[in-house]
This record gives sequence, C-alpha cells and structure tokens, in this order.
Amino acid sequence: MINAIELHPQFITDEKGMKQSVILSMPVFQELLESLEDLAAIAERKDESLTSHADSDMAQQDSALFEQLRNSVIQCFEFTYELNSYAANKHES
Repeated sequence: MINAIELHPQFITDEKGMKQSVILSMPVFQELLESLEDLAAIAERKDESLTSHADSDMAQQDSALFEQLRNSVIQCFEFTYELNSYAANKHES
C-alpha cells in the first residue's frame, strides 16, 4: 500500500495558497489506478459467499457418498427386478 510520503506529490495552489490540484509521476499514478481497480473488484464481490477448502472437501465427499448410495439403490432395484422375473418364470414353469 502506498502512503502519502511515497507519492511525492506536487501541488498546484490558487492565489490564496489553497491546494487545487496534484501532480504525480506516471508510475505512481498508474499504481494508484491499479489499486483503485482492485478495490472496485473487491467491493463488487463483497457479498459473494466464500467456500472454504474444508467445505469444498466435504461437498466432494458428500457427492461421492451420494453417488455410492445411488448406485446401491439402482443395484437393489435391478436385483429386485431380476428376482421378480426369475420368480415369475419359475411360477409359469
């Protein structure tokens, strides 16, 4: 972060000695503009929710567990269907 002393500003004053304008070197001016752009980006994103690494890991684990459960349920339905088909064929024989 830049402090005022590092800026080495020069001032333009009116006839009463009141500061009216500031003169900065181009590198300092460009750094200030970049800082302003960074602050604007931060301000735009201030209401976004944050996801911690731990939360992200938990979400991945939950997703993996859900997928395992889903596959198990599908296998149970397939087994039940095969069992019912076998029982129906056995009954018909």
